[in-house]
Amino acid sequence: MRLSVLVVAIALLALPMAASAQIPMMPGALELSAGGGTSIPFGDFNTVANAGYGFGLQGSFYVAPNIALGGTIGYNSYGVDDAIDPAADASLSIWEFSGNAKYLFMPGPVAPYAKASLGMYRSKASAYGMSASSNDLGVGGGVGAQMRLPASNIGFFAEGMVNSVFTEGSSTNFYSVRAGINLYVNPRP
Repeated sequence: MRLSVLVVAIALLALPMAASAQIPMMPGALELSAGGGTSIPFGDFNTVANAGYGFGLQGSFYVAPNIALGGTIGYNSYGVDDAIDPAADASLSIWEFSGNAKYLFMPGPVAPYAKASLGMYRSKASAYGMSASSNDLGVGGGVGAQMRLPASNIGFFAEGMVNSVFTEGSSTNFYSVRAGINLYVNPRP
């Protein structure tokens, strides 16, 4: 008898917290994110660049409980293959200024999502004390998951993206794997 009363009491106490955690984002909610991780070149870009790091800031506006539109400012830095010329003191970096759309498959406290982006990428290569840069259109797509802490305006995210920058010659392609923190403004009524 005591055990069943204890189980019912725990269930009744947990129910309001679980119900409030299930409330999806409300249209008009704002999500501000900061994160970082690794940036991995592939394709032709992989022949000159080594894996590096990246970080960025994002802002998203929820137009529906499971659809957000936003923008990203990000920075990626890469090492250069020493086999090319160790004395070159070379570096490669890419700034990203993009708009994106995010679709949450299952709005709730843990929400997997798909994301697509379109924007301008500023690539810069430096070697032998000289540098060159270009501004090019690029696209990206990927998947991730975000977790909002119950009864809180704070959450976390982890995502993987494939990016392709339409540079002269062949495209500059890289994977980005990021994790970070989300801050929600007006997430529910």
